Amino acid sequence: MALDIFTFSRLAGGQAEFGTETINLTSHSSSFPGGSALVSQRFASTGHYFVELPPGFSKSKDFSVRRQLCVLVAGKVEIASGSGDKKVFTVGDVLRFEDTDYKAPNRSISVIGDEPARMLVVQLE
Repeated sequence: MALDIFTFSRLAGGQAEFGTETINLTSHSSSFPGGSALVSQRFASTGHYFVELPPGFSKSKDFSVRRQLCVLVAGKVEIASGSGDKKVFTVGDVLRFEDTDYKAPNRSISVIGDEPARMLVVQLE
């Protein structure tokens, strides 16, 4: 089994790019009722926090200054790259931000709809 996550990185020429990465899940013996679980490899992190963005929130300056993994737990957001590519993310989507050049913003985020967007942010470094 596998889990696809969305990625956002900056190419050598400075252009931001959406992508995907497949995380492999393998059988893991455990004490879960009903059988074994599927798990991925272990990934290092330095901390985590939760964030809530209100309805109507929109920010065009870069919003991640370090590598991070975000899990959308409520609401809906649209992320646009500097090239104009846009993607809408909903509850359960996982995004990894590798593009951390805060001084050269190349993406924006907007909350879509009347509900706040809530995310779990895991800092990777």
